[in-house]
Amino acid sequence: MREKVEFTAVWDDDLNSLLESLGVLAEMTAGKANCVNCGRQVNIDNLGTIIPTIELVNFTCDDAFCVQSVTSREPVTSSG
Repeated sequence: MREKVEFTAVWDDDLNSLLESLGVLAEMTAGKANCVNCGRQVNIDNLGTIIPTIELVNFTCDDAFCVQSVTSREPVTSSG
């Protein structure tokens, strides 16, 4: 039996509004947002995931390993 997994998706047209509502659009467009996994600079074009916490908002880049590291319930190890 497959496990049910819920996630939230955002249309490209709504992304700027979402980032603005989270208070991080200026940070991202200024090049000050980094992937919590690999440290790569994250922008609108390479944004993988948005990870809101109580105190701040984190991001991952669109690299499959980085996205999987925060979306998988299993530990992820780098193959490279």
